[in-house]
Amino acid sequence: MSKINQIQKAIIELEGGAFQKLFDDYLIRKYNYNNFHPLGVQEGTNKTTKGIPDSYAITEDGQYILIMYGSVKKDAYNKLKKDILSCYNEAISVIDKSRIHKIIAGHISTNITIEQSEKLKNLISDVDVKLIGLDQLSHDLYANYPFVIKDHLNINIDTNQIFSIEQFIKTHDFSQTNAPLNMDFFYRETEIKKLEIMIKSPKVTIVTGNPGVGKTRLVLETCKKFENNGWSILCIRSNG
Repeated sequence: MSKINQIQKAIIELEGGAFQKLFDDYLIRKYNYNNFHPLGVQEGTNKTTKGIPDSYAITEDGQYILIMYGSVKKDAYNKLKKDILSCYNEAISVIDKSRIHKIIAGHISTNITIEQSEKLKNLISDVDVKLIGLDQLSHDLYANYPFVIKDHLNINIDTNQIFSIEQFIKTHDFSQTNAPLNMDFFYRETEIKKLEIMIKSPKVTIVTGNPGVGKTRLVLETCKKFENNGWSILCIRSNG
């Protein structure tokens, strides 16, 4: 079985709450949503809750991105249509239409025709409707987010040596023999500024020092600043 088929099969088999958590994680990473609010899953469980939308994000200028998920394959078009309209109607009952930036509908159907796709995208005038189906989701996860696949589907895409900053910290801190990285960071502003200048230069930057002085933490904090400015940051760990 190919990895894509394996990923798709695993996604289809997820229960509703687990499917929503996978999609939430994917959207947050893909679009760098900072103000994100999942509503459709009970905290600490994979049980879904009633409510519309399933999740939403707020942009820096105060607009809303409304998100609905559908893990039903049968009659997917009508289910998506119902979800999009209910999401919109619920939203405009409490906020002005002009504040709806986008509606995202995530689904697992592979049988939405071009005609149906166009109808759904143009379902609401002056509102951008984006459809993300199983094919797009699985291929994007495979190409760009292997750590999401590992976390949510327990499928290994690679040797688990290349991580995002967040995933690197999580993996590092999982070992009880390592000094934790997930903690507040203070009093290194001067070093961070120097390191930023060096990284921007055309030369390779190597940070050295005695064990335990905070080299890794300093580099990660500096790289977070670059990531916030649109850089793609990868952390590489040796597996021996």
